[in-house]
Amino acid sequence: MEGASVKTGAFFQALRGIFTKEFEMKRKKPGSLETEHQSHKDQYMDKIESLLKSLKTGMMTTLAGKELHSRPMMYQEFDKKAHELWFFTGKTTEKAHEIEKDSRVNISFSNFDSNSYLSIYGEAEIVEDPVKEKELWNPILKAWFPEGLEDPNLVLIRVRMQSAEYWDSTSSALVQLVGFAKAILTGKPYEASPSENQRVSLN
Repeated sequence: MEGASVKTGAFFQALRGIFTKEFEMKRKKPGSLETEHQSHKDQYMDKIESLLKSLKTGMMTTLAGKELHSRPMMYQEFDKKAHELWFFTGKTTEKAHEIEKDSRVNISFSNFDSNSYLSIYGEAEIVEDPVKEKELWNPILKAWFPEGLEDPNLVLIRVRMQSAEYWDSTSSALVQLVGFAKAILTGKPYEASPSENQRVSLN
């Protein structure tokens, strides 16, 4: 019974905190919208970076005429400041040809164990840069490029992110329960918090 009392107290304390925070936000004088927008964008990029640490391989979708073509791809680097993802590929692959014809791509990541998902839309391009290739090279890639960095088929894909959306339900059951209780008390539908689901425009 003592454990149940502690949990109940924590629940109502968290619920009180949510309503107090909303009340204070309504009273706060508006500041610079541009600064606030940038601050939120930085927070979301931190979240995306955190998710990508456990989501190394995603499905990259390219446009092949009127069809969508997807395949698994492991990214080599995420540049948070530049909003870029880097991959290795072969110069003669279908995806390379498809990107050269239409640069629009989407990359979807998922981790069923943690119930985390990430979808990234961006503009891709084929890059031949020996310095960058050396920087990102991983010996395991010799399975696809036997000649290593000297392989004439080796190129990079740079994806400049335009937008992203994530779903992350790793937050505690208590947080979700508070959200459900808030919806019931206010009569408003339950909405996932920005920590659970957010669409981010990077234009």
